[in-house]
Amino acid sequence: MTVSMVSVVLLLGLFHWSATPFVSAFLSNDSRPRGSTALSYFDDVSRDHTTFGWTPTGGPGYDGVGAGGAKEKMEAMQRRLFGHDLSSASSLSDSQIEDETREWIKDIGLVRQLAGEETTSGPSAYFGNGDTYGGLLGVSLSKSSSLVGCLASFWRSVVSFIDDSAGEADKVEHSRLFLQIFPQCEQLYDYDIFTLLKSAVEFCQDSCTHYGHGKRFKLALYHPRYENAPKMIYPEHHSPFPSLGLHVFGEAEARADNDDEGGDEIVRIGETEDPKEEITSSDIADHVTHLSKKKESLEKLFNSPAAVSSVADSRAFGHTHQVLSSEDVIAALSQWIVDRSSESPPSLKYMDTLIDDMAKVSDATTAEQAYADIWEQISILYDAGKENVHNAEREVEVISSLFIVEKYASYNASEFKRFAVTVNAALKHLTGGKMFLELFHPEYVGAKHASRRSPYPMIQICYRVRT
Repeated sequence: MTVSMVSVVLLLGLFHWSATPFVSAFLSNDSRPRGSTALSYFDDVSRDHTTFGWTPTGGPGYDGVGAGGAKEKMEAMQRRLFGHDLSSASSLSDSQIEDETREWIKDIGLVRQLAGEETTSGPSAYFGNGDTYGGLLGVSLSKSSSLVGCLASFWRSVVSFIDDSAGEADKVEHSRLFLQIFPQCEQLYDYDIFTLLKSAVEFCQDSCTHYGHGKRFKLALYHPRYENAPKMIYPEHHSPFPSLGLHVFGEAEARADNDDEGGDEIVRIGETEDPKEEITSSDIADHVTHLSKKKESLEKLFNSPAAVSSVADSRAFGHTHQVLSSEDVIAALSQWIVDRSSESPPSLKYMDTLIDDMAKVSDATTAEQAYADIWEQISILYDAGKENVHNAEREVEVISSLFIVEKYASYNASEFKRFAVTVNAALKHLTGGKMFLELFHPEYVGAKHASRRSPYPMIQICYRVRT
């Protein structure tokens, strides 16, 4: 009798899950392209060639489940079952949010050890023996209430994590987890919008040095309404608050992945039978970390002046080799803008909308650092744009700021363009088209490229206040 009742409950839960608009949309015969990067993406003639992933259904925000005068005991039970909403999360302090998250991690046995102690539930509660994390690297709380601010917080946490773990010399056997929590953003309590944020991050994998498939870590999702499904379906992913996790690969996981692809079979180089030239898939896995670091060092070399044939050649593309302060860099670019604006090219159409003292010169050398810096700059402009929207006395249509890099992709225009495309595509959906970018690079190639060949790689971030 008990088994039959459980079966009925599970079937009802699965029916409710499969009937949600999200799943229906996902299973529909949608033949639209999933994304492309056109060569002329930033050309003045064809700006809208790139589409980004998928467009979520539903609107922003979530009504919540614990409001309406219910008793405290009932509210607590509902939060336990369904997670928090913005209203309940706003009543908690940072320490309470972190404590509740750690308690959830401990209850479901998401990590094998928490604060030096074995988790009480253990891996057998919801996971197989190989599906739990060896440890929790840390928990970070975002204070932002906007989607662009949450992305800025996430990428800053990624950079901090990379910097903090840079000195690790010993290999770690089991995978580990770093968790970024977003308790103050109302839109992220809508799971469809939360997955859009995830798509915005995953779209950046090809540009990143440490993040992505086959690299140092990947993304993990945790949400109060994970997959818009009942908690019983995905209990290990139903967190109290919207959270993005950094799944840091361990040695055991790398070996398992290689074993799945063929075990420890011998891979021969050439036709020789010399055993000195035989390597196994496990040997390859052991060198993944080393190769990632070598790739990063080669990228830094490629992005240096040594990568060009001569200084004369680089000057032909507009490169400036002098080591300048941030103020001098901004001054040099300001003069370049004045000189080029006399021709009134479309690419400089919005240069007269720049906000004073809002230019950012980034010292990023990797994509992860550049993403952290540009999303922080976007977040600042976004807040300024919202203030202008509510200021009836000002009749400006667009406001903008400059994001400038000296050391990232300085001699790789295609890489910088790919970086800009990932940001612009995310902005299109996260802000409803209110924010967009203009791209400039010393080696820009495209229609009317002369007006986009700036002395330094540069992106103009624009906020459309009024149409």
